[in-house]
Amino acid sequence: MNLYDLIAIDVTLKKVAGTHGGEYAGSCPWCSGRDRFRVWPNADRPGFWCRQCERHGDAIQYLREKGMSYQDACAQLDIPLDRQNTFRPFIPPIECKPPCQEWRSAAAGFVLYAQAKLQSAPHILAYLDQRGLSRATIDKALIGYNPTVMERSRAKWGMDAHEQHGDKFWLSQGIVIPSHIGGTFWKVQIRKENIAEGEDRYKTVPGSSNALYAADSLSAGKPGMLVEGPFDTLAVQQEAGDLIGVAACGTSGARRSRWLTKLALCNGVLVSLDADVAGDKGSAWWIENVEGARRWRP
Repeated sequence: MNLYDLIAIDVTLKKVAGTHGGEYAGSCPWCSGRDRFRVWPNADRPGFWCRQCERHGDAIQYLREKGMSYQDACAQLDIPLDRQNTFRPFIPPIECKPPCQEWRSAAAGFVLYAQAKLQSAPHILAYLDQRGLSRATIDKALIGYNPTVMERSRAKWGMDAHEQHGDKFWLSQGIVIPSHIGGTFWKVQIRKENIAEGEDRYKTVPGSSNALYAADSLSAGKPGMLVEGPFDTLAVQQEAGDLIGVAACGTSGARRSRWLTKLALCNGVLVSLDADVAGDKGSAWWIENVEGARRWRP
């Protein structure tokens, strides 16, 4: 039984991409996240991954998540027990590259606009000062401010129409935080100034790619550090950037082979995600998947 047939017993899968032998999507059998569950049954290393609850692995792990022992899962799949001697963690084979040229150009224009608006937003500058960031650090990171919600055209940003909103998308009011890696824009986040109850504080601009914030600071042979957010990154860079490279991995978006390779070249990695249950859980994934990584609780 291949992975597709195994998972199709529980989940209705539909093909959404042709890369890596075909990518299939469906509702997660554990958290029920709609279309958040992805399966690559024909990849070089077949596997599954839920973008919401973070369960991932191969066919054996799928059965183990359903309550089977390792031995019973191997028996059902007719896999020799000594397979565990060659086990490697499954990394979702998702393409990791910058957005299209139209998006990058539009993002650059928005970032420049936001930088100009920051100069006339003393309350935002005061907040950044409270976070310990100097003006030199703020300017180098291209931090800006969007003073009002803005409606924009998806087509002009190189994106397809949205199923519900058509050509429209919105840029939130708040602090603009771009991810500029390798000389180009990968991602733009906005720390919203006003949020309703239950809303996330940070909003990612549609069309952004999964980026390891400040990945350029990591270099071969130099110690590395992983933190949770951009402001954490900038604070460490400001005070100890000559000693260590530091990047922000967010929650799960940066879990890509491109960034894992970058981290693997570091001379050890301190995993300093937030000192809470979620931070400990997120840290465990990086420690498992990055050679030489260890928890360094802030």
